[in-house]
Amino acid sequence: MVKIENPINNKDIAIHKFFLSFVLFSLILLLLIAPVLHLDLSNLVLLIMSTGCLFMLLRAASMLRLAYQIPMTIKRYFCPGADSGLSGLKWRHVIVVPIYKETLETIESTVRSLSLHRSSASNYVILCAHEKADINHEEKFRHIHDALADRFLGLIKSVHAIAPQECPGKAANVNHAVRSYAASQDEWYFSGTMVTVIDCDTLINEYYFYELERKATAVANPHSVIFAAPAFFEINRGKVPCFVRAVDDLWSLAGAANIFSNSKLGFPISNYSLSLKMLDEMGYWDVDHDSVGEDFHTFIKATVKLDEDVWLIPIGIPMNNENVIGHTYTNSLFARYSQAMRHALGIASTAYLFKHILSSTFRLPDPP
Repeated sequence: MVKIENPINNKDIAIHKFFLSFVLFSLILLLLIAPVLHLDLSNLVLLIMSTGCLFMLLRAASMLRLAYQIPMTIKRYFCPGADSGLSGLKWRHVIVVPIYKETLETIESTVRSLSLHRSSASNYVILCAHEKADINHEEKFRHIHDALADRFLGLIKSVHAIAPQECPGKAANVNHAVRSYAASQDEWYFSGTMVTVIDCDTLINEYYFYELERKATAVANPHSVIFAAPAFFEINRGKVPCFVRAVDDLWSLAGAANIFSNSKLGFPISNYSLSLKMLDEMGYWDVDHDSVGEDFHTFIKATVKLDEDVWLIPIGIPMNNENVIGHTYTNSLFARYSQAMRHALGIASTAYLFKHILSSTFRLPDPP
């Protein structure tokens, strides 16, 4: 049975999460009122700069962890003979491909790359999440279905129409698609189904799913974990301005450092996996304007809605995405700026977090 809406759960928030959020809110408030009260904040600014340096050192430590884990994962799967002992996948993998303005070539490239995986026919359900506002959605899906449907366990289409209370974007589209799929399944399937959300231009190596299952087996409760892989932009980097490449490379490094944090707390970036059972228990995705940053918001919502402590587990198989591109050099720059603005809107999830912190108790977290 699909849970359409979960009541607010007074989740025990870990003490360090509460402390960090409280400090951030207090500093912002103090900076706003200081000019009015004629306060000298030079020492405070020095403290903030020192804290920033410490943060950078912690990020550097995360990058070292990244630099260690990815080569080890590559060695596990890509060295000669390394994959000879791999058995078939054991989970059903629902891969959600949100589609709106993307070209047919981009969509087909993503889905076709998945069709080449050895377990695609036995384990993959491709969920093409279309928007009704895309007038060509029927033609796009028909082409993909006719060409590739027989290579998957399932190739399913959903069409989402924006409701008045919804914020247009990936969260609303993915939420509608996965809810519709879950409503057609028996509930006992949920605990054996892993949902992987990607961007429409994401290319995934098949070993991602083997590593995902290996990590899921290694944790005590795979239904309280979000799995995330770093994303790099390599597909079309030779076709975009160097400024766009530089910004996306920095974004990739920042996201990777966040995912490989030693605390096992962080935010997935665009592409991530979690079980269908976990999604059902947390009430799927929020679709209002607090959830613009759908990937960030997913981890926060899971943390405040579920009784279990939620952790982010990194997957050392990077995913490959396209750089944003326009028809001209200038259009590409403006497109990247617009994308950065959309990313910045994810700050709306901070208000969501504060709202739940103020109505929750806190405790020390249990280790994963």
